[in-house]
Amino acid sequence: TPKLLVSFSLGILIAEKYKTDTLILCSPTPGFESLSNVKAKKVIFIIGDTEKWVIKDARRVAKTLKCPYTFHIVKGKHKVEKDYQKLLLSLVQN
Repeated sequence: TPKLLVSFSLGILIAEKYKTDTLILCSPTPGFESLSNVKAKKVIFIIGDTEKWVIKDARRVAKTLKCPYTFHIVKGKHKVEKDYQKLLLSLVQN
C-alpha cells in the first residue's frame, strides 16, 4: 500500500479504491454524499480560499470519514499554484 496518495478534483473517485496511510484531497469535486468508503488512515483537505462552495461541501462530507482529517485553506482558486503548491510540497516532503 502506498504511504501517500494525492488527488485533485475528481481524483476522489480513485481515492476510494486504494488503501493508503495519508490521503491528500486537493479541491475535491463537490457532490459526493459520503467519504465513508475512503481507505486512508488520515485525510488532508487542501482547498483554495475562493472556492467557497467546495469548502462548504468538503466540510459536510468530511464528517462521514472514518479516520482523522484536517483542512488547509490556502490563498488561491481551483489551480495548484503559489501558496497551494508550497503547502502541498511541504506536506508531501513530511
